[in-house]
Amino acid sequence: MKRVFTSKNEKEEIEIIEKKYKLFELYHDEFLFRSYYAYSILKRMRLLKEVALKAQFEGLKNYLKISDEQEILFSSFITREYIYFVMPFLNTIFILQDRIMILIGEFLNINDKFDKLPKYYYDYKKKKNKIISLFPKPLQTLLINYWENHGKFIRQYRNLDQHQYQLYYHSFYKLKPNEEYVIYLPDEINRNMALHEIKYKNKIVALDFFEKEFKAFHDFVEEMLEKIKIQPSEIQPGSSFRPLEHLKNYKNGDIISTMIIGNETIVFRINNENDPDSEAKHLTIQKVPNKVSSFNWKFR
Repeated sequence: MKRVFTSKNEKEEIEIIEKKYKLFELYHDEFLFRSYYAYSILKRMRLLKEVALKAQFEGLKNYLKISDEQEILFSSFITREYIYFVMPFLNTIFILQDRIMILIGEFLNINDKFDKLPKYYYDYKKKKNKIISLFPKPLQTLLINYWENHGKFIRQYRNLDQHQYQLYYHSFYKLKPNEEYVIYLPDEINRNMALHEIKYKNKIVALDFFEKEFKAFHDFVEEMLEKIKIQPSEIQPGSSFRPLEHLKNYKNGDIISTMIIGNETIVFRINNENDPDSEAKHLTIQKVPNKVSSFNWKFR
């Protein structure tokens, strides 16, 4: 059944609402995916550190003739795998900081022309920045507090690693007071500071810092949702059954997507009797001989 519009304005208004809903849905799915991605990175870094790297160093320690060293610059193929996660984590949190404000803005129906991180955060002290004033006062306070105490440090380390100085240069196996593999982060970062000005006196352990900052971001999001009366709930990342491209590219009866879950698959296709551009589609669940249903990340 086709929708009947009583006026041109009504049609335009509905099209705007549908466009905003699709945009919100797109950002929402991306936010969940990147959130779980950041969480997964931290879990894998912790596993590499406490299982693989610890076991590797324990096996080598007797051959290294260690005396009274506090820490040793340490490198192996496992440390490289560990270091590969540093930049993806910083980039992901950097993006999440931006996306949550866009999501909140869409939810509150805040219309603006700004969609870049500076307008929400580190540019807030400038009078020309008008976007923060569009949000309710409680959200403004939460945003500024989060940025000053947490967010700006993520940005500083991310920009340093991406544009100026690789963070993996301070990669050690620490021996005292306890043994552990560490990457140290610089104490303080200023814009365009020279490399010789970067100091490591505070011994900021990267993984500990990342885990603390991820929790801080999580709490920041939870507090904002509470302020706008959204009840907390456990949300799992999903997968889209519908492609971004127009469905006219598909013929009647074509499979649009499938999701494998254990020994079952959910198949989403256009019905034989349906117009490819209609909203009515056919969803079935069927048994499949899936031989790959899990994997273990093992170290040898």
